[in-house]
Amino acid sequence: MYENYVHVLEIFQRDPSFAIAETWTTLPFPICYKYPLLTQFYIFKWYYQDHNPMPALPMEEIHVDKEIVLYGRESLDMFMKAGETLYIFSQDLFENLVKDLIFFSDIRLISKESMQGITKELEEFLDYLEELTIRGTYKETGNKIGIYISEVEIDTNYSLIESGGNYLAMLRTLVMTSAATTDDISYQHMKNWFTALKRLSTHISVSGEKERIQYFKAQREIIKKLKQ
Repeated sequence: MYENYVHVLEIFQRDPSFAIAETWTTLPFPICYKYPLLTQFYIFKWYYQDHNPMPALPMEEIHVDKEIVLYGRESLDMFMKAGETLYIFSQDLFENLVKDLIFFSDIRLISKESMQGITKELEEFLDYLEELTIRGTYKETGNKIGIYISEVEIDTNYSLIESGGNYLAMLRTLVMTSAATTDDISYQHMKNWFTALKRLSTHISVSGEKERIQYFKAQREIIKKLKQ
């Protein structure tokens, strides 16, 4: 699945009109692959929910295949080549993630050592994300990225990729997997939905300095709960 996804991105990024729009109720996976423990946690959660192992395996026993990480990082490289990237985050993204981490820690499926490491990576992730919003571009490529915080609930993660008159609409399911279509009607519906959602979201990239500072301060307070 990841190999096919990266292959599609490779084709799309050849056109200068290459653009990406995504909503996220989780940490955006392409960026997540920069952080080993966060990657391991999401794969652990997917395995726990999709396979329902009995007895349940702790996160530390979940092996992350090197190819998954490789394809994940390649997908981030492709994202950074998009002329324009739009991210719309769920307002309670970090709060829900912290609740999940605390839950799995309480039932002893995540060790204290892993929790400490994840907390450190989350702090680093926030620093990286804040840098992106201040600059409004990827440092590596200089290409534009706009980040919004939705004021209404987002039910799941959606992706819309466009390039040279071609497009791919995706609905992310079961944490790690996706359903994709190139259907004209589905594409137009999703594009209209993204346009409407932007109007119901707060822009924190480049402009909106007050809102940006308040947002990141609040997220850092949420992450502090992991240290209690």
